[in-house]
Amino acid sequence: MNELSASSPSTELLQDIVDNSPAIAIIWKLTEGWPVVYVSKNINQLGYTTEDFLAGGLKFESIIHHDDVTRVQNEISKNLASKLHNYTQQYRIFDKQGLTRWVRDWTFVKYDTDNNPEYAQGIVLDITEESRHIEKIEQLSNFLMANPNPIIRITRDADVQMANQAGQDILNQISEQGGQTASTWRQVLHLASTTAINTSKEIQLGETSYLFQIRPENNFEYIDVFGMDISELRSANHRLSHISNDLPGGLFEYTLNADGSDSIDFMNPGCEEIWELSRQEIEHDPKIIWELTHPDDLPAMQKSVFFSAQKLTTWTFEYRIQTKSGATKWLSGKATPTRRADGATTWTTILLDITASKLAQESVSKAMRKTIYVLSAALEARDPYTAGHEEKVSEIAKLIAEEMELDPDRITGLELAAMVHDVGKIKIPAEILSKPGKLSNIEYEIIKTHSAVGADLLRDIEFEWPIADIVRQHHERLDGSGYPDGLKSDEILLESKILAVADVVEAMSNNRPYRPGLGIQVAYEEIQRGAGIHYDPEVAKTLLHLIDNKTLQLDHT
Repeated sequence: MNELSASSPSTELLQDIVDNSPAIAIIWKLTEGWPVVYVSKNINQLGYTTEDFLAGGLKFESIIHHDDVTRVQNEISKNLASKLHNYTQQYRIFDKQGLTRWVRDWTFVKYDTDNNPEYAQGIVLDITEESRHIEKIEQLSNFLMANPNPIIRITRDADVQMANQAGQDILNQISEQGGQTASTWRQVLHLASTTAINTSKEIQLGETSYLFQIRPENNFEYIDVFGMDISELRSANHRLSHISNDLPGGLFEYTLNADGSDSIDFMNPGCEEIWELSRQEIEHDPKIIWELTHPDDLPAMQKSVFFSAQKLTTWTFEYRIQTKSGATKWLSGKATPTRRADGATTWTTILLDITASKLAQESVSKAMRKTIYVLSAALEARDPYTAGHEEKVSEIAKLIAEEMELDPDRITGLELAAMVHDVGKIKIPAEILSKPGKLSNIEYEIIKTHSAVGADLLRDIEFEWPIADIVRQHHERLDGSGYPDGLKSDEILLESKILAVADVVEAMSNNRPYRPGLGIQVAYEEIQRGAGIHYDPEVAKTLLHLIDNKTLQLDHT
């Protein structure tokens, strides 16, 4: 029970009123730590109980925020020295969970007959939410007044009602400068007092350009005008204009709207040179740039753009266009999309004309292909039983890679590697290659050297694809049981995983010196059985799908 409680009916009624009020009643002695001799039950709104204090565990001073306790002590000491009976304080306290609460404390000090303080009685009210609202208002006020950008409030009669410091500085400059600047400012005032829609007006003050944005509110008797220094923006735009004009390629902004319509919102002169179209032609009909795209490249081009829009991934693509002059050009584009609030997707795109490098690359590729065909022909001359094997493996590997949607350039490298995947057999004795019966263990080990030997033969040729590595790994298996290096899983190139499946299917389906062709069904079952063990599961799944839907048909010969 509280130390100062009484038992009369009137006291009990008063106690009930106090305990159910939002304000906490607390009496403490003005001795060290301020021990509590009475506290109302509604102290529970802070998580405490009366027993927490009256049992001597807590003193009033101990729950006051450590950053406020000295100030509160000093104020009380000052008030006691002045013999004040009543005073008010605001400070922070900790609730039982350790959270900070703001309180307002109306304190009454009881003095004895010798005018010495006996105890203090406080009515403590939690004002945390009120303090937060006041703090937000103060922050907003400080933000507006200390904002480095001019903010000016104008009445409906075109008079300046209020301005922050930056706004007042602008008004002073306008007054000093006079002339055209003052005339332009009067236009701002007129617009602000008459317009019902958001609008803006520029003013030049010396070397500085300001954009004043007018934001009328129909329900208020004033209009707020927000100024912004746009000098740096103008300078940056000027620099960007020079940069975009000097780029060795095209720069344009392409927008795909939610309804499927599109637009070119910006393009530099480089685009006009690449597309051989004027800005006016493109603005009139944006779809004209799609119509320029080579028909063989258009489906993949559209797919890449829509995928980029859907996933918001960087768009990169190489494709051909056919200009109105009849020229065919190779272009390389790159852009990162952004999604607007209205659902439209916008790309700022860099476009380069890579026709010259593509032609040079094609020339090199043709030379490489000739080298590959010569090597393949040399092998077939030594091993007539496998004549056509490498070409068929190349066709199967290409079908698998296309179904898996590999990059076209990567597929080209795979095709070429497949054409010479057995080139190492050139160094294996012909009598072993064409032996009609079962190979001995020694002969089989000699045969197994062909993938490493082939890689060594190809290593010094400067292909643009990892041909030598693909050839070396085409007998590796997912579980590490393959050769020559016993590679596992992700250690094996994807191209080699594809080549391995294509090689097995073609070899099993066709005749060999030591056995007749086993047929496509046996090959199908082998791949199905080895999927995830010997063969990559995705590659195996793709191959079986090609057989199931008749895209791939192999008749043993």
